[in-house]
Amino acid sequence: MTKRTALDEAVRFLAKAERSEAEVRRRLASREYEEAEIEDAISRLRDLNYLNEERMAHQEVEDLSTRKLLGKHRVNHRLESRGVDEEIREQAVAEIEEGDELKRACLLLQRKYKSDDDFAKAGRFLFSRGFDEEVVQSALARHFPAYEEF
Repeated sequence: MTKRTALDEAVRFLAKAERSEAEVRRRLASREYEEAEIEDAISRLRDLNYLNEERMAHQEVEDLSTRKLLGKHRVNHRLESRGVDEEIREQAVAEIEEGDELKRACLLLQRKYKSDDDFAKAGRFLFSRGFDEEVVQSALARHFPAYEEF
């Protein structure tokens, strides 16, 4: 059996999901392709618009913020771990509306805390999901009427 070209391997990898350039590079390096082959493949993928980090970042932000209900900080961290460039990350995360973030935080509290549970526990939960302190405070105040008295 003959070894696939770096471009073929990358196209197969991208066919499954949007990937960052760093993820494609790691995949090709793990398959022991030469650096020149990797560079040629990356360049060709960009030319064909198969590899578009901005598109991937915006789709990931949409998925993580709306489907998984994560806050800005956690979304940014996920993009960073996938190797997305800082400028692209900041631009994509900036699309998350503050009001929408508060709605998501309140929705998470409604799902997880049906009664007046521990405020600190609920706050830690929202922080772990990547929400700002201001959003956490507002969500706690909306969800727990007794929180404002506290």
